[in-house]
Amino acid sequence: MGIITFAVVIMNSWLVNAQDELQAASELIKNKRKIFIEEIMELTPQEKEKFWPVYDEFESELSKIRRNRIELELKFIQNHENLSDAEAMAMLKQRWGLGSDELKFKQAYADKFTQ
Repeated sequence: MGIITFAVVIMNSWLVNAQDELQAASELIKNKRKIFIEEIMELTPQEKEKFWPVYDEFESELSKIRRNRIELELKFIQNHENLSDAEAMAMLKQRWGLGSDELKFKQAYADKFTQ
């Protein structure tokens, strides 16, 4: 096995482990964020009944947007040496689009949260 092959195997293994660790950290952060929000907002039982389903929907959809962004960034990292300038630019524009989508999504949910 050549050094390049060995390095690729190690990097792929590292990426899988990193993704697993990021997922676990993300879940921990989500749980702590919910506890923090619960403590800060001091919602009544009726408010909790209305708020948490909207919040859970928000977090679920936001996670999808962020997952797409992370997948694109990982794809770039894994393939950057083989990308043409045009392909790299297309990925960059796609990344900007995902950032814009995330902002629009958050703005749309601002109204839902205030209700």
